[in-house]
Order: sequence, then structure tokens, then C-alpha cells
Amino acid sequence: MEPTEVKKKIYQFLEDNYSYQASEITDTTDLLDGYVIDSLGIIQIVMFLETSFGCEFNANDVNADNFKNINTLSEFVEGQLKNGK
Repeated sequence: MEPTEVKKKIYQFLEDNYSYQASEITDTTDLLDGYVIDSLGIIQIVMFLETSFGCEFNANDVNADNFKNINTLSEFVEGQLKNGK
């Protein structure tokens, strides 16, 4: 799967579940400090990524580095896909 496809699906998830327009959030918008998502949102995103891409999260993966923005979420998913997880 291409990185742009991963990002597009993440954008769509945020738009569908958090009433944000894709134009309001960029690849580098801080999702945590900008209060785009909260702790419940993190759980919802984990479930979405696991279901949509077959990612496997462990406790160490749920951190501010991976959930900082669309780029970091996409990079995590791409790494998981590349490693066959």
C-alpha cells in the first residue's frame, strides 16, 4: 500500500469520527498537543489501524512519537506493513 493511501485513510477516519474537515488538519498538525484527539481517540485510532491495516500495537507503540501527527501515524503503519505485521 502506498504512503498516500495510508494517509488518505487516516484523514478520512479523523474527518468521519471527529468532525474535522481534511483541510483543517495537515500532515504535521500536532494531534495530541492540538487536542485533535484525546485518550479515547487514541484507542479508537489504534482499533482503526489494527482493523484497516492489520497493524499490531503493543503498549510501547502507543506513545507521543507515533501519535504526534498524520506523518508519524503513517510511518508507523508503513513500518508494520513492511515488516509483515
